[in-house]
Amino acid sequence: MRCLTLVCILVLTGCGPDPIDQRRSGDSPDRSSVVAQNSDKCRNRHGGNETQTLMSGGLRRSVVLHTSMGSPPTKGWPLILVFHGHESNASAIERLTRFSEMSDSENFIVAYPQGAIGPDGVSGWNSYGLLDPYVDDIGFTGDLIGKLVREWCVDARSIYAVGFSNGGGFALVLACRLSSQIAAVAAVAPAMWPMPGGCLPKRPVPIQEFHGLMDGIVPYVGSTKLGLPNVRETLVEWASRNKCRASNQRNLKAGVVEESWTLCASAADVAHYRLEYGDHAWPGAFSDRYSVDATALSWAFFQSHPLIDA
Repeated sequence: MRCLTLVCILVLTGCGPDPIDQRRSGDSPDRSSVVAQNSDKCRNRHGGNETQTLMSGGLRRSVVLHTSMGSPPTKGWPLILVFHGHESNASAIERLTRFSEMSDSENFIVAYPQGAIGPDGVSGWNSYGLLDPYVDDIGFTGDLIGKLVREWCVDARSIYAVGFSNGGGFALVLACRLSSQIAAVAAVAPAMWPMPGGCLPKRPVPIQEFHGLMDGIVPYVGSTKLGLPNVRETLVEWASRNKCRASNQRNLKAGVVEESWTLCASAADVAHYRLEYGDHAWPGAFSDRYSVDATALSWAFFQSHPLIDA
C-alpha cells in the first residue's frame, strides 16, 4: 500500500497555502459532552462493523465504525481514529492494521474514516500535499468526533489518531490543529508536509512515529524535491515543542532502534521507532518482518497518554 503515486513523486515540489486553510479554525474543545453512564448510548452494543455517514463541509462523508462486544468502560469508550494512506480506503487500513481485532480484546471503539478524492482522482487526506484533496478534513474530523461522543458514549479524554503514510501525515496535522480534542497521535511512515502558518497546538501532544530507513516513498532523510523534511529532525522539533528535557536511545530488537524524548510538559512524550531495514509499510502487518507491531505499540502508547490540559 502506498500513499504517494509515481505521478505524485515526480511532480511534488513542496506545498503552498491551502485554499481552505482560512476556514480551519479546528481546535475548539467541547467538554460539555461527558455522557451519563445510564443513557441508552452507553449500553452494550452488538459489536462488529457498520458504515455511517455524516454531512461535513457540504459533503457527505463516510466512516467504518467497529465496536467491541464488551461492556463500556466506566468513563466511556476510548476512541481510535485510523486514517488510511493515499489511494487507499477505510476497509484496507482496517485489514492492514488489525485494530478491530485488538478492539475486541481491549474494549475500545475504532473509526476508519474514508478520505475524499483529490485532484489526481484517488482518495487521500488534506495534509497540505500538492495532490491532497481540497476539502476541510480537519472540520470533518471534528464533526466526526462530535458525532461519536454524542452517540456512542465515547470518553472525550481518550480520543486518539493514528495513520499510515498520507494518513499518518494527516494525523500529525490533527496534533497541530485539534490538540484540544486529540489526546495523542501515532504515525507510521507519515508524509509530513510543511504546514501553512506552522504547527501551533494549544497543548503539548504526545507523538509516536515509526519509519523505515529504506522507505522509498517518504524518505527518512527527507526530500528537497518533494518538500518533505528529515524525519528525525521533525521529531526533535516536536520534542522541543513539547518542552522535553531528556532523551534516550536503545536497540529495541534486531534492526529496530527506539528513541524517546521524555520529561516533557504535560507528560507529552515523543517516541520514535527507526526500522533499519524497513520500507514503506506498516510494521507487524501480516508478518514479523520488522520484529515490532505498530498496532500494539500505538495502543500501549495511547493507554498511557490520556488528554491532559496544558
